[in-house]
Amino acid sequence: MDMNPNSLAVTAARLDRYRPRAVQGNALEPWPVASASFESVALSHLVHCLPGSIPEKAAVFEHARAVRAPGGTLFGATILGRGVELSGPARLMLAASNRRGVLSNRDDDPADLDAVRGHVSDAHELRIRGAVALFAARAAA
Repeated sequence: MDMNPNSLAVTAARLDRYRPRAVQGNALEPWPVASASFESVALSHLVHCLPGSIPEKAAVFEHARAVRAPGGTLFGATILGRGVELSGPARLMLAASNRRGVLSNRDDDPADLDAVRGHVSDAHELRIRGAVALFAARAAA
């Protein structure tokens, strides 16, 4: 799922052997797919691109939870802008990307991410590797 039809077309072509279903949509709005229809939902390198703070981005986790089947997993990775150690070059890259509007993660931190994910699943984990948060949450079967 992506808002950009060009990105969807390229990705679908690349993954053609898996017969993907491309869906155009905004991740912050209700997803145009059936409830509980996916065993796994990936939010890989998406959250840091969404506008606002982590609490303002919480809708993406709610929408992902709605389409995740019982026993399914929600997982992903996001680049954090605060609360993690950033090298000088990383700080410069993140600042430039936030100014240009490529990223919106200036205030994203591990505590907010963990709190938001805790609302969509009791069984969740968060690991920080450099500036990247790796997360997973499993739904009760």
